[in-house]
Amino acid sequence: MQNLQDLYDYYISTKPSRGKLKSASSMLIRVCKVLNFTSPEELTSEYFSEIPAAIDKFYKSSENLAIQDKSVLAEMIGRYGPKDGWEKTFNILLTDKDSNLSQFTLHSLEYSGHENYPITISYIEKYMHHHDRLMTTMF
Repeated sequence: MQNLQDLYDYYISTKPSRGKLKSASSMLIRVCKVLNFTSPEELTSEYFSEIPAAIDKFYKSSENLAIQDKSVLAEMIGRYGPKDGWEKTFNILLTDKDSNLSQFTLHSLEYSGHENYPITISYIEKYMHHHDRLMTTMF
């Protein structure tokens, strides 16, 4: 995974619903706009961890819309798996101040868990005794 476009292309291959695909496309445009990139191909691994903050910056007056975009990003990473440079971004989403987003981020591993079960198990082990009940009841 060399850039944000690669993640998006992988996400498309998993056949998300039309609405999710539209949300993901819009999120890519917004992130590129805030980070001053002309295309998602330019947004390489050195910038992956800046994406959640870019989403927050774009929606500085609407936390709920920011959470929606970050949940799309969480699902995209969760379907691919937190690897190849996406680990830090995934961890940022796991520790978001919105506990429902954190829970959704962890739950997003369900898709990639079939292929990347060692990665998924490591996250389960880490969060099975978490102080937030939402994180522990997830399992």
